[in-house]
This record gives sequence, structure tokens and C-alpha cells, in this order.
Amino acid sequence: GPPNDPSTYMVYIEPATTVDATAAAYAFEAQFENFDGERRALIRNGSTWYVSETPLAAQNNLLVIEDLTTEAWAVFEMPTAFTTNFVSTNALSFATVAGLTDVNAIGVMSYQAEDRGNQYVNGFRLSTGSVPTTYMLWADSQGIYNEDAAATNDFDGDGFVNLWEWAFNGNPTGPNANGISGNNITTSVDGSGNLVVVYARLTDTARPTYFLTESDDLVFTPFTNEEGSYTIIEGGAQSWNFNFDAITNIIPTTDAVKFIKLNVTE
Repeated sequence: GPPNDPSTYMVYIEPATTVDATAAAYAFEAQFENFDGERRALIRNGSTWYVSETPLAAQNNLLVIEDLTTEAWAVFEMPTAFTTNFVSTNALSFATVAGLTDVNAIGVMSYQAEDRGNQYVNGFRLSTGSVPTTYMLWADSQGIYNEDAAATNDFDGDGFVNLWEWAFNGNPTGPNANGISGNNITTSVDGSGNLVVVYARLTDTARPTYFLTESDDLVFTPFTNEEGSYTIIEGGAQSWNFNFDAITNIIPTTDAVKFIKLNVTE
């Protein structure tokens, strides 16, 4: 373990050939296990090191930067064997870098990490071509591919499609690991007679899109998005675990009958 907690960990590799990140869209992906500090991407362009503005949210394990050229970076002074100051990103200035034409090293750093004895980096990589969607990256991290990884497929046969398992922290390969797939929404009526619908949304910004739709007839009237007429508050009385925020929707009850549906899309 490190000599003192908290500490900063850095790991990087040098590809066999350098990368011109301006010639195509290059995505960066890294996976971690059990790191509790702030985690960011590192790249070296020419002889200059940069650290990403995008961190990995606490308690999540997948860091994704969809395009190196649109990410904001800060020049970063790599520590040496003689460095005595604690490495920090707090005072750095971040901006996009126009000349990423000589990317010759990539890596990761974890800042303010407590040594718990079982922290490690699963891996990191650059990829190019069609930039994978956030859902594709999640499916890849779960070990499902091709047709098995289709968002509408129920790979483990538990009644919840892959996309729903992503949205509610389930495991698409474990039929008994559904996260909160069956317990993700509550309803009530407030003192003004409004319908109050609270649903769970992943705190991680690498998440699906969640929204409500409504209908006044399940047979003849299609569901439509009327959220423009709602009061939406990020937070509510219902609480889930640390992976989720409560999204509160205060919905006017102007119709005699109203059906509400929670939707999740990529």
C-alpha cells in the first residue's frame, strides 16, 4: 500500500504508435474496482501531460471520455521520486487542447485515495471509429455483446430488459440481481391535490435518459410527454441507496383520469 493515506495513484502505458486525435474521434475508457478517491484520465501529447476535467463519480467504476478533442484538459506535472507535495487537481485550469496530434501515452490517476488493500484498475484503452454510446460501454462492462447486448433484450430472463437493468443498477447477467428495477417509483397526492411522482435516477452522469409520459386512456390515447407542465425537483422524500437521486414530479390533476409511465431511453 502507499506510505500514507490518502495518496495519489497513477498508471499509464505508451502505445506502440502515437495517435493523432484530431484525425478521428478517439474515445477513452477506463474501469476501476474499489477506488474511493477522485479518478481522472491522463494523456501525454508530445512531452506534455494532461489530466481530464471529467472525473469518475464516486462509487462508480467506468470512466468514459467520448472524444479527446472535446474534453477539457489541464497541464499536469507528473510526480517524480523526489516529489514531496501532495498531488492535487484543485488549482488546475481546464480547457480543450487544439493540437492533440502526438498522443504517446494514456493512463489514469486516482487522487485522495484511501488504501483499502483491494483497489485496482481493470484496464484502460483508446478506441476509434464509430464512437460507442454510453449504453454500449455499459453493456461491454457487463460482459454482454452483439445481440445479447441489445437494449431491448432480456439476456438473463428475469423480466427486465438490459436497458432497464442499466437504469436501475441491475446485473443483466444475473436473474436475481435486479438492483431496484421493481422498486423505482412512488406516487402520492400533495396538499393542493397535485399528483406527486418520485422516481429513482442514477447519480452517475453516464446514465440513460429518464422521463415521464401520461395518458387519459390506456386503450385509445397514446402516452405523450407533458413534463413541460410539471414542476420537477431533483430530490424528494423517497430515498434509495447512494447510487440514485430522487426526481420529484409535481403533476397537475386537471384530468378526471391520468395514467403515468416512467420511460428510460439510451
